[in-house]
Amino acid sequence: MTKLSHDEVWDKFKDIKGVKQLLESALLLYSLLIDADTPKWLKTIAVAALLYLITPIDVIPDFIPIEGLIDDLAVLTAAISSIKSHIKPHHKTQANEFFNQL
Repeated sequence: MTKLSHDEVWDKFKDIKGVKQLLESALLLYSLLIDADTPKWLKTIAVAALLYLITPIDVIPDFIPIEGLIDDLAVLTAAISSIKSHIKPHHKTQANEFFNQL
């Protein structure tokens, strides 16, 4: 049995499209959330979507492989779509930097 390091596991996770997109979306919303210039109403949308992601009670429980992440991804995607015009290049850059630190 081959033992993988933490970094190797994260690299493999980053390569899985659904997981990668989920992480990127969450980090983009987080980037908006920590930006002092982000309006409160927009932060409310980001917080709601991120809370849905991290709470264990979902429409489809997270412990179910693949399908458990689909509803989380759908909520994050809907949140981002609803605030897309307010996402600035520096938010995307910061989210990408966060992603690369994982």
